[in-house]
Amino acid sequence: PHVAVLGAANADATIDAKKTYAELWMGTHPSGPAVAALPEGSAGTLSSWLAERPKVLGEKLLARFEQASAGNLPFLFKVLSIRKALSIQAHPDKKLAEKLHAEKPDVYKDDNHKPEMTIALTKFRALCQFMPRQEIRQMLREIEEFKLIMGLQEYETFYEDAFFEDKVYNEHFKTVFQSVLKVSPAQLKEV
Repeated sequence: PHVAVLGAANADATIDAKKTYAELWMGTHPSGPAVAALPEGSAGTLSSWLAERPKVLGEKLLARFEQASAGNLPFLFKVLSIRKALSIQAHPDKKLAEKLHAEKPDVYKDDNHKPEMTIALTKFRALCQFMPRQEIRQMLREIEEFKLIMGLQEYETFYEDAFFEDKVYNEHFKTVFQSVLKVSPAQLKEV
């Protein structure tokens, strides 16, 4: 309920008790800028407020991020209320983000990378990265159940030398990861 209350206050909206609210973004991104409640009782975008008062961001932030003085924060603050697993997100680094935004601005809305930091207020588990290739290969060899989930042909591919070429590895790893995520209850009973 906390995310819904914060979201309603920020967007001047009413809360639908039948809906779940899992994520609230607060920042200066043009597709959903946060609203700042000003002391005099009025409201405006956070980016406008920051552009008029850049010193509140501090000298270090202003020196490091040139867009900050125009009211553009180099980060997005998120409040998450997680009851079930969230989708996996993969974000480009700064260099790739700039390239993708230049090539497809309709898809990649900005040129920023998306480093993330989590501060858990309650018990929280997260998958933050994958193991190195050799460890994945060894784990798949040691855990027989993967053979049943992945299928014999895909399982055997992990032991071919070509598997370690980047393009081949990425394609096979994607297939393996998808098979693990999509395993059916019937398959789990067999395992």
